[in-house]
Amino acid sequence: MTWRDELARHLEGLQPVLRRRTPERFDKSGRAERLKADIQTWNRRAVQLLGQAPQGAKVVAEFRALGHMRFTTLKDVQAQLRLRGQVVERLLGTARRGTPPPKHSSLKIRKRSAGSYRYAFCLTFAGEDREFAAAVNRGLRRRRYPTFFDQNKEARTRLLGEAGPDVLHEVFYRESELCLMFVSRAYKENVWPGVERRSAQARDAQQGGGYIIPIRIDETELPGMPHTIGYLQKRQGAARIVGEVIDKLNAARAGRGQLPGTSPAGPTRTKSRPAPKRTTGHLVLLEDHVYFAHQVRRGDDLTVEVKAKTQEQLARLRTIGEKKGSWTTIPFAEHLTGRDVQVVDYEEVTDRAGRTTVTLQLRPSRNASSGVHFGVLAQESEHLIRQVLTGRPPTTGWTTLPTDVQQGVVALAARSRGSPAETAQLAQLLAVYSLQKLGLVAAIRVLDVRARGRTVAVEFTGEIRTGAFGQTDSEIRLREVVPLPDR
Repeated sequence: MTWRDELARHLEGLQPVLRRRTPERFDKSGRAERLKADIQTWNRRAVQLLGQAPQGAKVVAEFRALGHMRFTTLKDVQAQLRLRGQVVERLLGTARRGTPPPKHSSLKIRKRSAGSYRYAFCLTFAGEDREFAAAVNRGLRRRRYPTFFDQNKEARTRLLGEAGPDVLHEVFYRESELCLMFVSRAYKENVWPGVERRSAQARDAQQGGGYIIPIRIDETELPGMPHTIGYLQKRQGAARIVGEVIDKLNAARAGRGQLPGTSPAGPTRTKSRPAPKRTTGHLVLLEDHVYFAHQVRRGDDLTVEVKAKTQEQLARLRTIGEKKGSWTTIPFAEHLTGRDVQVVDYEEVTDRAGRTTVTLQLRPSRNASSGVHFGVLAQESEHLIRQVLTGRPPTTGWTTLPTDVQQGVVALAARSRGSPAETAQLAQLLAVYSLQKLGLVAAIRVLDVRARGRTVAVEFTGEIRTGAFGQTDSEIRLREVVPLPDR
């Protein structure tokens, strides 16, 4: 049996693992440990067989450039294995997109003109950092540089009905001139960014560096990323980062003997068209009501712009404005962040149609959380979080919650007498504020509250503080259904 036959048979042995549905996570269970051992054995044997192929050293280098396997969830491991399987497929000439590699190229990324790339930039980021990544993407698109960003129409169309890891590997390994990597703790931990990162790092290793431009959201260190590499920083702002990466792209093209900005890959020349209307903004919590903020500007202070829909809403906003300049704080929450804020400034502007826009300048309070978590064990923290989300009191433990949240955020939100959907929206933001104000969570990863008839479905994933001084973190996941109280 030739090395090719052995390698093809070895590749077929990967298919049962890719079709598995259990175990969902690689914990310490016997089934998970056995599967982990089988996968590690498959990887070692694959390296041995690849080394027997012509120019096998280069193929093995590409295989190893994908990095060490991270055994977190089954889906993440399967995505990593698909990338390794593609290396084997390309060597065997059985890859989806076509024919065997050229005889003397051996899968090496060769320097080529910008015109042969599909994208000038591909962007890889965590969902939690989408807002800033989108701002950079908009800046590049306005300068007519083609980008791969998952919310671009072309990217959505391309991913529709296709195997995500396969498409992403092509984009981040072959089809882009430069990769913008938004580095954060969430980016390091999430599944899909890991798929994109490994393909980008494999490409970077093959071409000898210069492909990845890391942009720091926080101080997280990524595996396989040298400490000496130059980073951009989020605090530099999206506009400056756009200018920096375009300069880097032009310098790379100049090194290939190409005039900057002259290739079909960037900037592109498209017919002028009217700028699309942009719907910006999101829901925010101010005191105990939800408002749609059309604009939120962040700096040392928060500037929140709200268009009052009713006179009742305007009256409530004016009550908040009366706290201007005082030390009184009010609850504020957006997305997965909640805090107490002081009202620094309040301004109203009424247009000719009688619509009033309120602009609030809010300053985050320096007061720390209430410290409920100090000395709370993991099990007790879980009970307290469940009580905040559902109103069900814990059966054990000595720690008690403040009176206003003992009945749970769903019951609190129901007091507003809104529709079930409005109650769910308010309950979600109240939960964000309450959990972080009480100090029960170190981080909220997922918090989804949705109305289903006369009940509310609550899903929560986050890291909780445990230990004598809240100094350690552990993950918790909750799914609950809470009945709406009768009116």
